[in-house]
Amino acid sequence: MIILFFIVLGFSGLAQSVNDILVGPDYREEKSGLVIKWIPEKLVYPDGFNIYRKSEANAEWQQLNTSPIKLPPKPADFDQLPGEIQGIYDFVQQASFQDLQDNKLVRAFLKLNLYRTQRMAELMGMIWYDEETTDGSRYQYRVTGLTGTEEEDLGATDWVDGGQAFAPLPPPDSIVVERLEEVINIRWSIDESISVATRVEKAAGQGDFKPIGELPLYVAFKTDEEGNAVYPEHYLIETAHPDTTYRYRFALVDKFGQLGRYSEVFERKPVDLTPPPKPENPSIVVIDTAMQLNLTWQYGQAPEDMKGFMVYSRKDVEDTPLLVSDTLSADQRQISLQMPKTGEYLITIAAIDAAGNMAESIPMQAKIDDLIAPDPPAGIEVTQAEGMYTIQWTPSASPDVNGYFIYRSMGEEMPENANDFRIVNGKPWATTTYIDSLGQDLKGKLWYAVAAVDSSFNVGERSAPASFIIPDNIPPAQPFLTAPEISDAGILINWMANVDEDLETWQLIRLSEEDSAGFLLEPEATSYLDEAALPGVSYEYQLIAKDINGNLSPPSTGISVVAEGTDERIFDGILPANIEIKYAKKEKQIQLSWTQVFNDNNLGVVVYKGASADDMRPYSGKLRTTGFSDKRVQEDTTYFYQLRTYASNGLKKISAIKSITIKASDR
Repeated sequence: MIILFFIVLGFSGLAQSVNDILVGPDYREEKSGLVIKWIPEKLVYPDGFNIYRKSEANAEWQQLNTSPIKLPPKPADFDQLPGEIQGIYDFVQQASFQDLQDNKLVRAFLKLNLYRTQRMAELMGMIWYDEETTDGSRYQYRVTGLTGTEEEDLGATDWVDGGQAFAPLPPPDSIVVERLEEVINIRWSIDESISVATRVEKAAGQGDFKPIGELPLYVAFKTDEEGNAVYPEHYLIETAHPDTTYRYRFALVDKFGQLGRYSEVFERKPVDLTPPPKPENPSIVVIDTAMQLNLTWQYGQAPEDMKGFMVYSRKDVEDTPLLVSDTLSADQRQISLQMPKTGEYLITIAAIDAAGNMAESIPMQAKIDDLIAPDPPAGIEVTQAEGMYTIQWTPSASPDVNGYFIYRSMGEEMPENANDFRIVNGKPWATTTYIDSLGQDLKGKLWYAVAAVDSSFNVGERSAPASFIIPDNIPPAQPFLTAPEISDAGILINWMANVDEDLETWQLIRLSEEDSAGFLLEPEATSYLDEAALPGVSYEYQLIAKDINGNLSPPSTGISVVAEGTDERIFDGILPANIEIKYAKKEKQIQLSWTQVFNDNNLGVVVYKGASADDMRPYSGKLRTTGFSDKRVQEDTTYFYQLRTYASNGLKKISAIKSITIKASDR
């Protein structure tokens, strides 16, 4: 048996760089709830995963796992698992995180097996069974990957009902099981949005069905001769004993690795291998002017399973025959064929029966001499870019065109004499697009015409000429930036006015380590105030001029400027929020609480206290907590508090002042 199994990175949906978070009904017997499965783009994370859930009743994310979900120990039945799964598990367990990211082949096989068998997901710690769901409630799940203390969000599922019942997938559609002499070709409809794998089972004679392969089969895209991604013609090519009957049945495997419903049984019996009698006394007449062959033959009593006749062409007896006719009826004895090209042919007439057995007549030799020039092409179009002129046309309607000659002339008026045109290409051009290079500094009007050439080198009439006005390709002068001006309002960029009359716009480019930006300005402008420049950030500016024909000038010499002020972006994400203050009567203390992120940019936060908002003094050391208690309080007194965050670059940020008054009744 030969299994057509392709792993082609970049074509199939399995190879796309996305995180896939799946949720569905729990398929395990006597279990209810939901099952969540995740297949990250990076596949594994060094320190495992976390899973969160929220419901319509509780909109806050709740972590379901108490410790990170990691690669579990090797199970007791590991030796009974398919060898492919064992190999991938051992590789992942032994390889470093970076080695796995670099090994595209192992990652592709791992991703595939995560879809087609649930054991792979369980072995990799990428599945969670949530049995604590309620019928009538809706849930959403989120998964994160852990690398050290960093938690990367991998995505979330859609909302899903908690009371769903598991339903297996229906059988695949459009199943074709084609039996030939020694092989059986098999294919079926594939929809990777619901299933990426199929279980195929086979039985010889009346024997038991057995699966083909240890794991469900996956059929991926391959690349055809034009570079397009397509499925192969046959997904399975099975060897077949000529005297044995074979039966097949098929079931889809969903993305949780669960088997769907089986298809009907496809039974294929041994095929007829006896060919029909050969056609007798074939004859051929060649009509050169029409490139036509007239064939006749004789045939006795046709067998009961006779399907008809077909005509084949070869260049040599040893060549593979090329079918040049449709299937003709069993009572037909003549046919006229239009041949696509001139030349010598070996023609045979084949009788074929219902089982596909074929018998060919003796070969007949035919030579077609082409005496007719091809029709001219039409629809000539000319476009230009950077001195390159692209000529395109509609193909000649003649069947034996071997290429085209392209003709060119230059002048304001269409040439009246054919001799005014100059041939551009020395050999016939095979396609209907030609690129002509003339340089960038020409002016005036170009004229192009095209003539078809056939396989006998007959040159047809030229097409009607097409004209093209050569555009202006001279770019504007290089801009010159003068000294910038820096103020609280922003950075004012100045430049000299442009002398070109056809200037359309200025393109001002701003570059920095963090980002870049571009601004389109009117041609009359000689300055631009960049109000979006961030304080303390270093920028480089360049200016490009563009004319009405799209020509771009060389960029100006860049100037570097530092915006006025201090860069306080280090505080992004680390400042305190949700500051609350209250008096705890029982403990006789004022309690402050807030939310805040502490990382390498945040050295800590200091609590300031004062008897008034104008007299705030430090009251604590640098804290890396989100709470503080003050026991030094008195009744009938108002206290003021403030938080000051200190960044690693020496800057500090002060929060708003909060106050609280302790009344005698509170004590």
